[in-house]
Amino acid sequence: MASSSPPEVRLPTAEELLYRVDPNLSAAIAVRNYLNRMTPAPERLERVSVTKLVNPGQAYYDVVSPLEEEIGAFQKRMAGTGAHDRIEELLGLPAEYWLDGKDAAGEPALDRITAKLDSYVALADGSYVPVEIKNVGSSKPDPAIAHLEQLGMYCALLSSGKGLILRVLRNDQTGESTLLSPLEVRYPDLDLVRREMARRRDLLIEAVAARDPSKLPACSWSRYRCKYREAGVCGCSSRPPLEPNIAATATWKEAPEFLKDIERHQTERLSERREHRTQERLTPARLLLLRKVYFDIAGGDEGAIETEEGAGVGKAVAKVNTRGLESQLYAAIRGANRSRFGQSQAALPGVKGTSLSTIDGNPFLVKVRMVRNPVSPTAGEAAGKWGVPEEVRKLAVQAVLTGATVGRLYVWNWKLEGDEGRKLQVLDLKFHAAAMAQVESFVRGAPGLLAAALARKDPGSLPLCPRWMCPRCAYLEECRPGPDPDAPAT
Repeated sequence: MASSSPPEVRLPTAEELLYRVDPNLSAAIAVRNYLNRMTPAPERLERVSVTKLVNPGQAYYDVVSPLEEEIGAFQKRMAGTGAHDRIEELLGLPAEYWLDGKDAAGEPALDRITAKLDSYVALADGSYVPVEIKNVGSSKPDPAIAHLEQLGMYCALLSSGKGLILRVLRNDQTGESTLLSPLEVRYPDLDLVRREMARRRDLLIEAVAARDPSKLPACSWSRYRCKYREAGVCGCSSRPPLEPNIAATATWKEAPEFLKDIERHQTERLSERREHRTQERLTPARLLLLRKVYFDIAGGDEGAIETEEGAGVGKAVAKVNTRGLESQLYAAIRGANRSRFGQSQAALPGVKGTSLSTIDGNPFLVKVRMVRNPVSPTAGEAAGKWGVPEEVRKLAVQAVLTGATVGRLYVWNWKLEGDEGRKLQVLDLKFHAAAMAQVESFVRGAPGLLAAALARKDPGSLPLCPRWMCPRCAYLEECRPGPDPDAPAT
């Protein structure tokens, strides 16, 4: 494919852009404090969630004397919570659904018990089947006892004899996620489930009111990895273990038909995305990927479309944990900066009016890095190969779009262990004024550059995407990237 000379309108490299990096410890502490915030323990439980009934012994301490989580535990919890939300969106599942025990049919009464379903399937007869999404660290075929217990309680609240467990295998080394075969679980004795729920509810309420956990059963399947036991707070070894009576009655099998429904929805989503990508208006993120945007709009070849569709559910699910962590961290940043948080509209000719998040009027980004080392807070290294060069350029573009001259980067180092102070880094970035003038010229010129390339059918006139994207790009054969895209123009 013939290629013209490099375009005159060019986005500077990260090295050309970055003037200074200032670590912001107070901003990192603010987010950490927000994550750690705890409300005073109530004198009595007005409502008891199903999740507390799975491990009532541990739930007692969660209410009465909660311990601060270490940063690694935050990572798993936030990644799992965020993954739930993304899976529901990606796979077309209904969003969270609240249940109240006072509405549940049958005896004994389940008042004061509440639940929040991850999702559900509505049947033709008007009944509902609960769907529980679980972020797991093992691919063993049998579901965890705690998962069976929790799903069984949801079934009792819905008077449904069966439920579905959708397991997502999390790889803590790579951050990649894999959708395991869904499981259909049946509970033949819902009366037993109700009795056990009521019994555990009453035990927990009484224990909290009396501040005496001695009558609560020990959590048989979590006692050896319990933070309260390790801290010497809970003496569960002196109490009899909790009998998982609900799980003992459950039977399960794989549910491949549910997976087919998910794959069908994912195919529909891919078709919608292809239609959306044919729009020529650029978003701030697409400004950095003009070559890929060209092929998205031009249509590419059939092989590229087949490659994307063939990935299906697997491709959609692969990043749910890292993307989920990013979304949860974003929410914590917003909460920690409530009075300083804002939204700025990016409005330039040819650029879609996207709302960009700011703190004190300056844009910020969240980045989850799959590495063991933190970002070096020097301009040269932060902009280099082992730093955050892509985020430097993104922030520079957002700064131009919001009228700012600086930006902030929140970095979460996924693999870094045992270093609270550097697991979450906050870096304030300052840019060279001359380079930012080039960025503004690029942002203003990019829509015209793209339109001209489409008119001439000449993708070679557009700047290359970052090299790390090449191995995974469906358009690799058509694009045939040449020199290093991060090398300064000559």
